[in-house]
Parts: sequence; structure tokens; C-alpha cells
Amino acid sequence: KAAPPPAVAAVLKKFGSGKEEDKLVGYLSFLKIGPALLKFVPGRKAKDLRNWLTVYGYWNQGGLENVKTAFYVVAKEYLPGVAEIEIAGEDLLSHTEESSNDVFSRIKKVVTSVVGGHLGGTASAPEKPTLAAPKETPPIGFYHPDLEERKMNWPTTADEYEKWYQSRAEVSSDDSYSKYTPPIHVPLDAPTVALLLYRKHVITKQPYLADLVRALEEAGVRPVPIFINGVEAHTVVRDLLTTSHEIAQRKMGNMEIDSLSQGAICVDAVVSTVGFPLVGGPAGSMEAGRQAEVAQAILTAKNVPYVVAAPLLIQDIKSWTTSGIGGLQSTILYALPELDGAIDTVPLGGLVNDDIYLTRERVYAVRFLSRFSRARGQSDVPAKHILLTSPYLTPSPSFSSPSG
Repeated sequence: KAAPPPAVAAVLKKFGSGKEEDKLVGYLSFLKIGPALLKFVPGRKAKDLRNWLTVYGYWNQGGLENVKTAFYVVAKEYLPGVAEIEIAGEDLLSHTEESSNDVFSRIKKVVTSVVGGHLGGTASAPEKPTLAAPKETPPIGFYHPDLEERKMNWPTTADEYEKWYQSRAEVSSDDSYSKYTPPIHVPLDAPTVALLLYRKHVITKQPYLADLVRALEEAGVRPVPIFINGVEAHTVVRDLLTTSHEIAQRKMGNMEIDSLSQGAICVDAVVSTVGFPLVGGPAGSMEAGRQAEVAQAILTAKNVPYVVAAPLLIQDIKSWTTSGIGGLQSTILYALPELDGAIDTVPLGGLVNDDIYLTRERVYAVRFLSRFSRARGQSDVPAKHILLTSPYLTPSPSFSSPSG
């Protein structure tokens, strides 16, 4: 059975909390320090792992500059001679002197063209390429369109985000910020909803993110948008979020979660725009149900609605409205979270060309569910029976699902 060398395996065990469900999160922590440590581990496997971690470190940060550097690292390690090429910044792909079946030459030219002009060198003064450190976005952070618009750093702690969010009134009164969208102020006692967002979508500035946050604020819901890579969704819900129910239980001595952060934000509901299983995220989708009990234990401790409102990642809005949600997406984005305990699934939108956009009526559904969560347990709220129906039921039985 394939496995990392014993020395590498021993190093990997040092990262993470020691819990089985946190193993993938530990690997992400290993990404930054791993390449430096693996320099001292002999063997080809260790070197290949170090190269993979280095490349993934650039790739995971996203952005054109980081992706270019990732290509160069691959070329430098596995395509002899590429590192010594004098990059002239010209379009080498326009040259046709090599035969069409000269695969190696073509690959070399593609890589050189991709990294040309980025890693240094001009026609008159060629330079040997040098590697720059990745331009980083935090692995976990707090998003808000006001932060994005003003090009501010992403808060990385709950306390930092809370202080910024409450101080937006002072920021908006500053004349230097008058050209930006005015902040939407939400009452302090408004329902608070945690939003789990894809970090990649924050990096690529997908338009649905700002629309979703502002739509919730317009409805009087206070959002706490947290971006993640995907595999650490359960640790965010478990450790960074709390609820009035959990707080009351802990006061009575019932400590269902032993890793809860002291600065955890109290929320009335959790909305995931990521889809996939809560534990493992996209990496856990091939092991459907394996960690469902862990996810259910976390959600039971919080005891608030868990809603999956994910946009379609590989389907455009037109095909969705005419043919329904495809079977693969219906399963991994919506059906698998229901095994964890998601009470409802709301497809938020889909692709329009290369970007993801919302459909407004689906945002209304999320707003309703978020505000409805505050009414839970209030004896003075009249009981009502509510029937939620979907306007996009699929015509094909093989595609039908609760998320259709």
C-alpha cells in the first residue's frame, strides 16, 4: 500500500489536533513548514513530497503571480534545462521549427512562455529566474464586501472581525471613503448567521459573495462570513462558533465540545455555501457518511439550523432553470450535507460565463430561514405550519432530489 516514508509520516502526525476528523486540516498546516523540514529527509519520495507541497502552496494561494510561479517550480524540478533558459518575454509558442510530435519541446515552450516576463529577464538583459514567496491569503479569515472594496486586510480572528464590524459607522463618516458603497447597518440584536464561504471564491472575487452578504444585511440579518479552504468547515463550526443553547449547556457543566474558542461568536444559524460533507469538505465527498456521526455531534451541540445554500459550481443558470440540477452536483453539494443534518438545501445560483451569480428568489429563501431561526424556542411566537416548495423541480426522475 502506498504511503509516505516513515520519517514523513512521523512529521505529519505532529500537526493537527490529534483527532481523526482533523487530519486533513493538519495537512494544510503542514503546507507552510513542510518543504523546509523535508529538506532534511533523504530519499526520492521525500523530495517529491517537498516539491508537491511547494507547488501546492503557490497554487492554493491563487492569483496569476502564484500560479505562474507554481508552473516554474514544476518545470525547474522535472524538465531538465528549463531553469537555465534565458527568458526573453517573447511568445515562444509562435515558433514552429520543432516537429508536432516533439512533446518534451512543446511542454518546455509552454512552461517558458507561462513564466516568461514574470520571473525576470528581458531580451537585452536576461536574468536567471528566482522564486518569490507566495502572495498569501489567510487559510481561514472573515470576509465582507466592504473590506474587499476598500482593499483592507482580511480579519483572521473573531474578535478582530467583530471590532471592525461595529466600527464601520466611524469608517463611513470619513470623507476618504465616500466613493465606496455605504455600509448597511444592522441592529445589534438582529439574528446573527454564520456564512461558510469558499476561500478560492474570495480570491477570485466571485460576484455572488458580495450580493449574498448585502442581501442578508438588507433583510436585517447580521452575517458572519468566514472563508475556508473546504476541509476545515467542521473545525470552524465546532471551535469558532457557539450558540445560546451551547452556552447554557456549558454553564450547567455539559461540555460537549472541548475545543471551543473563548472568543467564539454566538450565532442563530449556520449557512454553508460550500456544500459537500461538513467533515472533510470536497476531500470527504468520496467517503459519504463516514464522518456523518462526527458532524451530527457538532451540530447537535450547537442546536441551531444548519442550511446548505451552495451555488452550482459547474452548471450555468440557464441549464439549471431548463433542465434542473445535474445528478453529480445534486449529490455532492446538497444530498451529502443532508446526511450530516442540514435541514434545508438552497441552490443559490450558478455560472454566467466564468463567474458565479445569485438568483434573487433563492436569496430570499436564505433570508427567511435565517430570520425564522430566531423564532425557535420563543413561547410568544404563534405556531405556524410552513411548506417550502422548489420552483425548479427536475423533469428527469434520475436527477430528482430534495435540492432540485
